Amino acid sequence: MGERGLVSRLLCPKFGGYLTFGTLGVGKESAPGQPTISDLLNVYNIRQIGADTKIFGIVGKPVGHSKSPVLLNAAFKSAGFDAVYVPLLVDDLVSFLNAYSSPDFAGFSCTIPHKEAAVRCCDKVDPVAKVRNFIPSLSGYWNYFTGIFASFLRIL
Repeated sequence: MGERGLVSRLLCPKFGGYLTFGTLGVGKESAPGQPTISDLLNVYNIRQIGADTKIFGIVGKPVGHSKSPVLLNAAFKSAGFDAVYVPLLVDDLVSFLNAYSSPDFAGFSCTIPHKEAAVRCCDKVDPVAKVRNFIPSLSGYWNYFTGIFASFLRIL
């Protein structure tokens, strides 16, 4: 599975899966990309993920180095917000957004190499983002979660 398959392990309970695989510790993986049990429980709060959980994520390549999941999942948990923030290894931003544009996916942070491509994917672009020609985050307009997510980003 590797880094690309991590998201399927993390989102398993959201889409009806009753179990996922984790490793007891770093270096003890039985397959590439297995998260530690500690990360499943303490970073991604996997026991709280359910059908109504909103998905946020960081889109990039590479993305495994990002500390955003640690920070934002802690903020979501502290606020009692039913959401999870996951790393998403993405080769092509346009294809990814076409595949993952359901209401389950509430917003994405963009990192290298997708910040500039994100500008071309939007119907509306913030004036500052137009000047800088990159976007650090994408969010939809279909619900109020956009404002909540923006609030978390301002806090951090």
